[in-house]
Amino acid sequence: MDKSPKCSRCGKKAIIDIRYREEKLCRRCFLKFFEKRVHRNIEKNKMIKPGDRVAVALSGGKDSTLTLYILKEMLNKVKCELFAVTVDEGIKGYRDKAIEFAKRNTKELDLTHIIVSFKEIFGYTLNEIVEKNKVLRGARGPCTFCGVFRRRALNILSRELKASKVATGHNLDDESQTYLMNFFRGDIESSLKMNCDESISELFVKRIKPLSTTPEREIAAYALVKGIPFHMDECPYAQEGMRNVVRVHMNKIESTFAGSRENFYYFMNEIIKHLKTKEKMKFKLSSCILCGEPSSKEICKVCELLKIIRG
Repeated sequence: MDKSPKCSRCGKKAIIDIRYREEKLCRRCFLKFFEKRVHRNIEKNKMIKPGDRVAVALSGGKDSTLTLYILKEMLNKVKCELFAVTVDEGIKGYRDKAIEFAKRNTKELDLTHIIVSFKEIFGYTLNEIVEKNKVLRGARGPCTFCGVFRRRALNILSRELKASKVATGHNLDDESQTYLMNFFRGDIESSLKMNCDESISELFVKRIKPLSTTPEREIAAYALVKGIPFHMDECPYAQEGMRNVVRVHMNKIESTFAGSRENFYYFMNEIIKHLKTKEKMKFKLSSCILCGEPSSKEICKVCELLKIIRG
C-alpha cells in the first residue's frame, strides 16, 4: 500500500509540504501555485508595463536565475525588452563559477548579457578590499562593502543601458531579514526605500522584486523541478555578516511557527505604508557632492567606504 503523502488539491503524489498553507502539493499543483503567486505579485504591484526596458540583475544563483526565466516567459506576452546584467565582485573561485551559469542561461534564453566588475568601476576587487580592510583594521565586514558597491554598480550599468526597471531576485526570506536588520539598526530610512513606488531620483533606476513574496525554499524546489541550472555554492564571506545571524534565528522561528516569516513581511509592509501615507513620510535622494551619484547624505556611502579603503 502506497503511504506516500498525497496532494491536497488533486490527490496525486505530493512532492512538497507547504506548511504555512497546511497543504502538500504534487508537481503540477506546486508549479501552478508558485507561478500564480509570482504573477500576482508582479501585477498587484504594477512592476512591469508595456514599453519597459527591464534589466535583470543576474548573479547566476537560483533567485536571480528564476527571475530571469519567469520574466522571459511573461514578457513574451508584453511588449517589453529584457536583458541581463551581472556584477563581478571579484571573489575568486566563487563569482567566476556563478558567471558561467549566468552565461549559460542567457544563451539558452537568447538574451543579451552584460558583465561589469568592481575592478572596472571602483578600482578594487572585493578580495582586494577585504585584504586592505584587514590591514587598516576596519570595523566593516565584507558584506557591507559588497552590498553597497554592488547596488551602485547595478544602478550605473542599468542607467547607462537605459533600463527603465532593474529586476532583482530578492525573495521573501531576504526581504524579511532586511526589515529585521533595519529594525535592530534603528534604520527606518532604509525600510522606507524598500519597495519604493515613487521616483526618488532621476539618476536612480527603479527596482522591482518579482519573488519578494516567495520563500527561498520554494524557489529552490521550483528550479529543481523545472530543471533550471543555477550556481549552488555559498559566498565565502556569507557567514561573516549580520544577515547570517538574522537568517538562522528567523528560520528557527519559522520552523516552529509556520507562516511567521510571511506574517512579519506583510506586517512591516503595512507599517511602511502607514508611515508614507498617514505620517506623510517621503524619501527622496539628492546627489553626492563627490561623485554626483544618488545619495541621502552629502557624501554617499560608496565614497565613504572608498575613503576607508584608500586610507
